[in-house]
Amino acid sequence: MSKASQSNKNNNSEMEGGSYTGRFNGKDGYLKAKHFIELLEYLHENVNNFPDVETLWQLMDTLTLEDRKKKIKTQTKRSTKRNSKFKPSNLTKPKLPINLHRVHYKKEITKDGETFNTEKFNEDWKNLDSDTRQEYQDEYDNSMKLYNKDYKKALQQAIIDGEYEEAQPKKPISGYLLFTSLCRTKGNKILTDKEFKYIQGKAVKDCTDVFKLHYDKLKENDKFMQMLKETQEEHKELYKFKYAKWNIQRLEGQIKACKREDKDTKYLEKELEEYNDTIDFSLSKEPKIDIEWVFNLTPEDKNTKNKSSKNNVDKNQKVDKNLKSKKSNKDSDDNESDNENTEDNNDNDNKNESDDESENTTDEEQVNKSSKSSKSSKSSESSKSSESKSKRKNK
Repeated sequence: MSKASQSNKNNNSEMEGGSYTGRFNGKDGYLKAKHFIELLEYLHENVNNFPDVETLWQLMDTLTLEDRKKKIKTQTKRSTKRNSKFKPSNLTKPKLPINLHRVHYKKEITKDGETFNTEKFNEDWKNLDSDTRQEYQDEYDNSMKLYNKDYKKALQQAIIDGEYEEAQPKKPISGYLLFTSLCRTKGNKILTDKEFKYIQGKAVKDCTDVFKLHYDKLKENDKFMQMLKETQEEHKELYKFKYAKWNIQRLEGQIKACKREDKDTKYLEKELEEYNDTIDFSLSKEPKIDIEWVFNLTPEDKNTKNKSSKNNVDKNQKVDKNLKSKKSNKDSDDNESDNENTEDNNDNDNKNESDDESENTTDEEQVNKSSKSSKSSKSSESSKSSESKSKRKNK
């Protein structure tokens, strides 16, 4: 078989699938796979009759396109977490006190022609006097001060240049968690000294019995809750400020990094411009958080009886008002009923009087009638008697 046919056979076997899998699974291979996918998708969209990405991917990777994208996402998260801490290339962290002594120890034993032995060194470190240990500790502390100062400068410059992206500011905590944070502040008047010592070095869940006891009482105090709410609003304003500064610095750093690599920056510049237009507060001065009230709390500020007694007074006043209104309504109703009864009685009296009058009238009339009748009867009798007399005379 000729060399040409052999090479063609090898090429065909490589294109059967998985020819790039090794590269994608190697160190920083997820970045290569990511860029490869982006290139194929770009060619598919912009080149006529270019094959589908999934079809081509079967020749290049043993994983499907969907599985490879999932793996890229997972590896990107791991890499971001691993590289989250800034590591300056031109700075070396100071040696710990034990390592400073190790350097000195090696120099001493090499003078005597001995070789370094870890067990002997550990024994020597244990037996070291306190003054010598303190000297190593002081040397380490001084070196760390200088290192931290240089580290901050290098970090800030790396952020400005777009070489390192600072972590996003943390969002403000809720009312209860802010309360627990204030309880951990040294010198606060929310907890007693005994309670403050008890919570030292413990997680929030282990201090719930202390925090919840005070919070449940103080949440009934309007004055205290108002001060806590104002502090929470100050934390929100500070977060808005920090986030705006962080986002602007992030975009500016990315623009600088792209310019160094001769990449297009118009999309980043547009994003930065649009974001600046949304900011409606000053970025010249960082907002302050005032928690002095936590150190100046008085028993009156923490007293919850005032509110309850006030509420009771209000309730009693309302009850008294209701009772008074009910009583007045009842009195008015009684008066009305009395008036009605009086009117009824008057009506009845008048009716009775009229009835009496009518009765009297009828009686008089009857008497008159009887008298008249009696008179008429008498007159008739008298007339009859006179007639009889006259007849007798005539006879």
